[in-house]
Parts: sequence; C-alpha cells; structure tokens
Amino acid sequence: MVRKQKILFFVILILLTALSFAFIVYYRQKLARITVPFIMAAIIAYILNPLVTKLENRKIPRHYAIMIIYAFFIMAFVSVVIYILPELIDNIKELLNTLPEIFASYQRAFNNLLMSIRSSRWSEDIKNTIFHEIETGSAILERMLVSGLKKSLSMCIDGISMFFDFLMAMIIAYYL
Repeated sequence: MVRKQKILFFVILILLTALSFAFIVYYRQKLARITVPFIMAAIIAYILNPLVTKLENRKIPRHYAIMIIYAFFIMAFVSVVIYILPELIDNIKELLNTLPEIFASYQRAFNNLLMSIRSSRWSEDIKNTIFHEIETGSAILERMLVSGLKKSLSMCIDGISMFFDFLMAMIIAYYL
C-alpha cells in the first residue's frame, strides 16, 4: 500500500511540475512583465543596502536613510533631464527645420535623374526596366522607413515602461 502511495505521489508531483512548466512557458511574457519590478527591487535593495547601513551607523533611521538616497537619485535624474532635455529638443527642432531642405535637394536630384532617363536615347524596354527598379527601390525604402518609425515608437514606449518599472521597483525596494 505504501508503494502505491509513493507512486501516486510521484505521478502527481510530475504532473504538477509539467503543468507548472507549461503554464510558465505559455504565460512567460506576462509573468516576466509582472516579475521585472520585483527583480529590479531586489537588485536595488542589494546595491543600496551598504549605503543605507552606513547611514544607519550614523544614527539615521533606516526609512530616512532610504528616503535620503532616493532623494539624491531623484535630484540627479532631474538634473540630467534639465540639462539634457533642452539640448535634445533644440537638436530635434534643428533637424526638423533642415529636413525639408534636405528632402527638397534629394527630390530635385531624383527628378533630374528621371528627366535624363526619359530624354535619353535608350530603348523603351530599358527605360521601363529602370523605372520598375526605381519603384521597387522606393517601395523597399518606404517599408524601411515605416519599420524604423515603428521601432522608434516601440523603443519610446519601452523606455517609458521601463521608467515606470524602475519607479515601482524603488517603491518595492523600500519595503524590502
């Protein structure tokens, strides 16, 4: 009877392990999204613990020590944003102001190329082949630009998400 119970126990254990593994594999992205702030919090708590301990040795209560360290990091982040963000905005404005000129010069060069192809003495088959290749290249360029814009937007969204994950991790680390 004991042997049957052991076999049943191991069968149930293997079944639960397999189901758990399947659950983790199936929901890995959602689980990762949930666990990232907790992992970050553990890392933050581990890294900041020696500094908090030093402040505690100076008779500063632990929660005040953590708040002092967080305030320092927040001030450093705000300082970086204050100094870098205006420069970044100016560079983007300058780029947006010069892009129309750049596109206009390329468009003029491209139109001149098309006009020279149309007025050339080449046969119509060669001209049609060239125009077909230009259309194909334009379509590829358009897909690349759209893909690049999508990736850029995705990176911005991921950056914002990571920022909020870090804020959540700091809050969780406070309680560790």
